[in-house]
Amino acid sequence: MSRSAFLFSVILLTALTCAAQGKLYNNLSTKSKKAAELYEQADYYYVRKDYRSAAEYLQKAIKKDKYFIEAWFRLGNSQYKLSDTLQARINWEKAIAIAGEIPGHSYLYYYIGELYFETGAYRKSKEAFATYLELNKVDDRRKRDVVKRYKNAAFAVSAIEAPLEFNPRPLGGALNRFALQYFPVMPVDQQSIIFTRRMGIDPSQDEDLYVSYKSGDGIWQVPVSLSDNINTFFNEGTCSISADGRMLIFTSCYGRQGYGSCDLFVSYKSGSEWSPPENLGRESIPGPGIRSLR
Repeated sequence: MSRSAFLFSVILLTALTCAAQGKLYNNLSTKSKKAAELYEQADYYYVRKDYRSAAEYLQKAIKKDKYFIEAWFRLGNSQYKLSDTLQARINWEKAIAIAGEIPGHSYLYYYIGELYFETGAYRKSKEAFATYLELNKVDDRRKRDVVKRYKNAAFAVSAIEAPLEFNPRPLGGALNRFALQYFPVMPVDQQSIIFTRRMGIDPSQDEDLYVSYKSGDGIWQVPVSLSDNINTFFNEGTCSISADGRMLIFTSCYGRQGYGSCDLFVSYKSGSEWSPPENLGRESIPGPGIRSLR
């Protein structure tokens, strides 16, 4: 290669490198070349889910420029990924303090609003989402999502300020007869209640489905086994029931033929009898009308 061609190649490479770096720096709030380079190195680790290494480089970038908004934000992201929500919040708040209410950094309010909500700081979450909505004039998918989240936060704030009366008490009658009974479900007529009963505190001990019926004067009667077709020496429990009380889906662990250690089974009520349970299958999905336990 001639000397002139070599010099041309060096100049071209230098120009391309500067252009690439200029593009990187123009997209960031820092004017420090070194801070931007450290940020880029951190990004290499971040996309590979090595969040500890990413955090180390981001901290170095911040030492070069303590007003580096994106580095504070990405550092918070890394710490959130490492389950350090307190430090994530501190660093996101730092990024917001530097950025202020600049539309280009409105995403900061989205993330910290999410974190506030997740940690029960509903008033702060509501305020963060409100700021995001003020700064964003474009009606995009995220903005519509934030509108929903703002409403959820506002509802949480109002629910805390004016909570509904809640006074749980034991059900009357003879319903509570066992040391362990849980996961109750009711048909829509509320005249019966089905629950899981366990024989002892050892999780391996037998679970069965029991039912109690309400008498004409509204008193719960002594619970009885739901059906000999359903209850066995193996575990049956954690059920859901259709609104009309005629279809039951429950969990059975061990013993019955299935695809895992615990499978879902369905039984149908005809008259007063429940049909022998059938495994719902590897890909079956319950039909409409089944109400979730939780």
